[in-house]
Amino acid sequence: MIVQELIDENTVCTYSDKGFYIYGGFPVGNYAKAIDPIDQRRKYTETKIPIKTVEEIEEPVEKDYHLFMEQDRLKVERALKKEHDNIIETIE
Repeated sequence: MIVQELIDENTVCTYSDKGFYIYGGFPVGNYAKAIDPIDQRRKYTETKIPIKTVEEIEEPVEKDYHLFMEQDRLKVERALKKEHDNIIETIE
């Protein structure tokens, strides 16, 4: 359900009490929370799109970082092995 709370005599805050994005406002779009001048009387509807938490956003980023670091480590190991093999070949 859409909830509107008066912040002060000139400003209203609009959000979904179910944790969904709201749609509308200016510029028109999806918002987790909208803060508007009261005299603008902006309209919002509740979407079915759940608001992602910081943890939900950061988890994939952390996984991507660890994957990148592992790939980088493997590249360095391969380069070192190739250099090692070249040195051994030169010595022999």
